Amino acid sequence: MQKEIRQSVNRRPAFTLVELILVVGTIGMVTGALVGVIGNSTKDYEYGSDRSTLLQDGQAVLDQMVRTLRQAKAFSAVTASTDQAGYITFTSADDVTEQFKLNTTTGELEYGPPASLSALTGDVSGLTFTCYDTDAVALTEAVEPTDIKSVQIAMTLTSTQNTVTLTARVLWPTDITREIPNPLGLVQDASGNGSDGIVIGATTATEGVFGQAMYFDGTNDRVEFIFPDGDKTIPQYTFALWLKAETLGQAWYSAAFNCRSQISHTADFQMDVNGANPGSYRMYAKGDLVADFGPVTTEWIHLAATCDGITTRLYYNGNFAGNIVMARTHFGQYVLGRNRGTDLYWNGWIDDLQIHTEVLTEDDIGKLMLGGRFGTPAVWWTFDPSFEVVE
Repeated sequence: MQKEIRQSVNRRPAFTLVELILVVGTIGMVTGALVGVIGNSTKDYEYGSDRSTLLQDGQAVLDQMVRTLRQAKAFSAVTASTDQAGYITFTSADDVTEQFKLNTTTGELEYGPPASLSALTGDVSGLTFTCYDTDAVALTEAVEPTDIKSVQIAMTLTSTQNTVTLTARVLWPTDITREIPNPLGLVQDASGNGSDGIVIGATTATEGVFGQAMYFDGTNDRVEFIFPDGDKTIPQYTFALWLKAETLGQAWYSAAFNCRSQISHTADFQMDVNGANPGSYRMYAKGDLVADFGPVTTEWIHLAATCDGITTRLYYNGNFAGNIVMARTHFGQYVLGRNRGTDLYWNGWIDDLQIHTEVLTEDDIGKLMLGGRFGTPAVWWTFDPSFEVVE
């Protein structure tokens, strides 16, 4: 029996020359394809890793600039906002004259006393400072340092593979928070339009959709920006934010956002809950004009509304949720966490508030949900000290 098996094995036919050539060719093609895939994957990884390194290095330095400039006692010199090789000179908290400056020869951001600057980071290809006065009006190129009340920093970093731009808004010094009982600070308007929110009671949390979010305890927390010159009419707009409720059943009219008019409540709206348990988020305006976005949950939900001057359309997690024939176009304030009646507070987390002065499409709203700058927002509260500008 063993002999028969050996003979059977010995009689198995070998590859023909043609078959051998086909096998070798197939192996070569598969190997080439694998090499190409591995090569492309390696390039993609290197590209992403390089971009991540640029962002991390740049954000760390930008955060240091923000912390330092917030403590500055005075400014003595600053370049024009159009100057990509910017510098800003100031008196530090320790009464020392210091400077942030881009060294265009080395591509390094430098910091310290003007006569002995030290490098903070390299690969910097642009650095600009845009200064604003008390009324959030951008100052002209002939900047008078004593008029500066806030500064917008834009820093561009460039490597062989990537270019990224990071920006941050620094408020200095302002008296507005001293008029509010127990303010915790200011939420910077990343749009650059100066609608910085005053934080009253609310606290930052690290569990936002994109970096930090703002937490509201449902008792007395809010973030607000009041228009100093009365109502602003916005004929067409898109309003959007992320939010996560801490409790499913909250009091009727507890509002996550309102734009209370300083003239008439028949011209404004609020985004609140309907008082059920579990409740629903809704767009509500005086006169019992109301439409539901969708259910309240303890997960992050994206809500958006567009108004074309006649009809308001609602979106829940990027999906069309319904519409109402209503146009509430008067904005007297932007307030998170409290209703127009100032007596009912919302409980949970809010992230990435954006208001655009145009009607965005459903596809555009889907892009808003991805985070980063989309289009030209009129208001953008990110709740983060710095952010990437997505082109």
